Amino acid sequence: MTKSKSLAARQFRIMRRQFDSLA
Repeated sequence: MTKSKSLAARQFRIMRRQFDSLA
């Protein structure tokens, strides 16, 4: 796993969490 992939996954998780909070 590359660092870039890990960072993207982390950012995606945060974005998803924020979206769920908005809903």
